[in-house]
Amino acid sequence: KRRLLLDNQTYRSRLEERVAQQSRRYEELFLASLQSLAEALEVKDSYTWGHSTRVSRYAVAIARELQMEDSLIDQVELGSRLHDIGKIGVRESVLNKEGPLTEVEYAHVMEHPVIGWRLLAPLLRDMPAALAVVRSHHERFDGQGTPDRLTGLDIPLVARITAVADSFDAMTSGRPYRDGMPVDEALAELRRCAGSQFDPQCVEAFAAALASHAIPRPDWRVQRKVKLQIVA
Repeated sequence: KRRLLLDNQTYRSRLEERVAQQSRRYEELFLASLQSLAEALEVKDSYTWGHSTRVSRYAVAIARELQMEDSLIDQVELGSRLHDIGKIGVRESVLNKEGPLTEVEYAHVMEHPVIGWRLLAPLLRDMPAALAVVRSHHERFDGQGTPDRLTGLDIPLVARITAVADSFDAMTSGRPYRDGMPVDEALAELRRCAGSQFDPQCVEAFAAALASHAIPRPDWRVQRKVKLQIVA
């Protein structure tokens, strides 16, 4: 009887371990599928290829500089990788336009945070911080952002972090109609807009990460060369 009880306990332990392993495997596959979807979106525009990966790298560096918990940093990484997923609902003629957008076109593009949030909400119910990044990364510290016009600390910290990372990559990446901005100029622009567009604390955390080389200094010309090679 004792041996039977021991055998049952061993079997139960092994079964629980196998279930946990299978659960982790499914979670990894799920997250990989989401990332593949985000990368597929970027293929539509060769000049934004790699954008989500760079934004995620910058956002994680800021989060670490702010000494966030590892579990929350994981959600920052996922949310920032998926922050533009809603652009799947933006017309390609607008998404790939070689030049400044009209007011109507800009408003259409800025629908993407809510579109992305709606797409991911059923999938990321257990990751509210990642969802907050997707919905709120275009909110502004002064309340003039979108979609909810949140102000200051009412904006989730994870979204304030991603807003800095997203804007820095946008400024330093080349486009068909303009060159990328030098890193020092982009950093100066972030600081100029601190308190209005950006959370000053997140801007300074980004600057500290850049100074400590936790964030590599990007070269938009190299990024552009890689993108053109992939398209070719």
